Amino acid sequence: MEKLLQELRQSQLAAQTRRHFLETCATGLGGMALGAFLQSCGVAPGSETAAANAATPQIDPSAVRSPQFAPKAKSVIYIHTAGSPSQL
Repeated sequence: MEKLLQELRQSQLAAQTRRHFLETCATGLGGMALGAFLQSCGVAPGSETAAANAATPQIDPSAVRSPQFAPKAKSVIYIHTAGSPSQL
């Protein structure tokens, strides 16, 4: 049974193309590239300026903020048309 599984694995590896390889490891390669980019910018842990950035207070960009202008709308009209043509 183990020999059969090993032969099956070898045949799968032999049949794997470059396109299949890139499909399966795209997120891994992207993550490595992002980590290297952030480290070169000094944002990632392990960079020289990461300690300096940690000392300054960071503003959370996803935090709820008050709007720039006061809202004026009192009601909203919502029309749901399932199956109709796109408005674009």
